[in-house]
Amino acid sequence: MKSTCLLTRALLALAILPALASAEMVPQIAFGTSPGGTWKTTIVVVNRSLTAGGNVQLAFFDQQGAPRPTPANGVTAATHLVYLPPGGSARVVVEDDAAALAVGWLRMTPPAQVALSGQAILRQKVPGRPDFETVVPFAGAPDAVQCLVPFNPAATTATMLYPFDNTAEFASSIALANYGASDLSVTVDAVDEGGVSLMSVQVQLTKGHHTAFRIDEQFPILAGRKGVLRVTAPKYALGIQAFLFNHGGAFTTILPIQM
Repeated sequence: MKSTCLLTRALLALAILPALASAEMVPQIAFGTSPGGTWKTTIVVVNRSLTAGGNVQLAFFDQQGAPRPTPANGVTAATHLVYLPPGGSARVVVEDDAAALAVGWLRMTPPAQVALSGQAILRQKVPGRPDFETVVPFAGAPDAVQCLVPFNPAATTATMLYPFDNTAEFASSIALANYGASDLSVTVDAVDEGGVSLMSVQVQLTKGHHTAFRIDEQFPILAGRKGVLRVTAPKYALGIQAFLFNHGGAFTTILPIQM
């Protein structure tokens, strides 16, 4: 059984991974100033390869999926190149306090010899209080290489769970980015802490588009409640980031739970 599993993993890796795992995504990029504060995003990219380096292409997109000229490390362009030496890393700071708030998403494409990983740091600045920030992981293609008995390559959807809390001083929000090859219909279910269904809706997301919202505003039935969101979509197509905000200004990343 173990040797069969290893063979299956090896064959699948050869057949699928070069196409699916070559890019990494950040589903929520924010910079600029709004009445709610000033935002900047720092992307930390790391080369896990100790023997080879190369240029990583960073491509920024707006909420409609169009290339967005973005100020990164002081240079404004829709596409940036960042060199990673073997075993090295780099920081890309997306910041322009004088600009109106802009949000979107980022795709990072490394050369074949670079093993790309990293994280993004979102920071909010409001006059008269300390800066708050949170760290989010990259949202690359999930692990397609799994040993299943029976093995089912036709399983094309995935469900992720995101705990939410909209009670008292808290508010939960979510960002979705469609980086797949076609339009998406995303199923969003919500249950309370007792497992009782609160809603089931379809969110339509055009190819390349991005959306972000407070879930109690988008789905009023979730106001004043806490529980779990179940987000179901085709694998390798949807980037998700979820956040929990305190009304005092602090916020944190809600890490997903795989169903």
